[in-house]
Amino acid sequence: MNEHAGALLAVHAHPDDETLFTGALIASWAAAGQQVTVVTCTRGERGEVIALPGTATQGRADLEGDHSGLARWRTQELAAALAALQGTCPGPGVSGVFLDRLPPDDGARYRDSGYHLREDGEVLPEPDGKDSFCQADLEESAGRLARLIRELRPAVVATYEWTGGYGHPDHLRVHEVTVRALEFSADPAWGTGEAWKPALWQRVPSAQEADPAGPWTPIRPMQTERIRVWPAELCLEVPVRPVIEQMLAALRCHASQVQGVHRAATRHPGDALGWYALSNNLVTPILDVETYYLAP
Repeated sequence: MNEHAGALLAVHAHPDDETLFTGALIASWAAAGQQVTVVTCTRGERGEVIALPGTATQGRADLEGDHSGLARWRTQELAAALAALQGTCPGPGVSGVFLDRLPPDDGARYRDSGYHLREDGEVLPEPDGKDSFCQADLEESAGRLARLIRELRPAVVATYEWTGGYGHPDHLRVHEVTVRALEFSADPAWGTGEAWKPALWQRVPSAQEADPAGPWTPIRPMQTERIRVWPAELCLEVPVRPVIEQMLAALRCHASQVQGVHRAATRHPGDALGWYALSNNLVTPILDVETYYLAP
């Protein structure tokens, strides 16, 4: 990552997204001795809970539906995962902050919107999520992030591409908030402080993931119809193999959401480096690159 010297700011919707989507980028940036800040927009209050025997959440199925209890639990998991992604690397390290804790300190709280699928496949937030993140004021949310961007002056801001990775309402909103925040931050006439325009890196499927005839078929039903191949000349691939142990350790920290994490015994390019499953019980490979679309 030396060719991209400077701080990294990663923006995500829920605890565990930082590892599932940008784990290799975060760990690689930390290994290069650069500062990493992870902004998480909700605490994952509406997430499902995998309460498997022998895991950290054994016997804690009661957390599912207990929004405040699960928020506290997943906040702890997030802190542990960020430490795991940093590993033993010296330097500024990896830190995290929730978007609603950024100024102004007005008591706002962004909550997990949840989601459900309509019969036509449309992804919608839960109907009772009146205080959900995806319904929060876009300008206000983006303003919080823009002020942080101007304060930290990162070289790169990383987040999901326009589909949010798989269509979750909060992921879609994170993309919108991040793009709007970058517009604010780059505008000399907006707010206080000096304008700052970092690069925007959007996490997109790799060529392996996007190939419908390939071995790694997308497992999320919301993603299948949205997946596309992005122009190779506008993309950058972050190698996963050098930081696979940090990624596996971070995934294990998210035991309420991620299960069956293990290392694959492979040395061949293109093979899966490891495996995990979410609450859908479908095995998901950890491939050898993370791909980012370098938006103009």
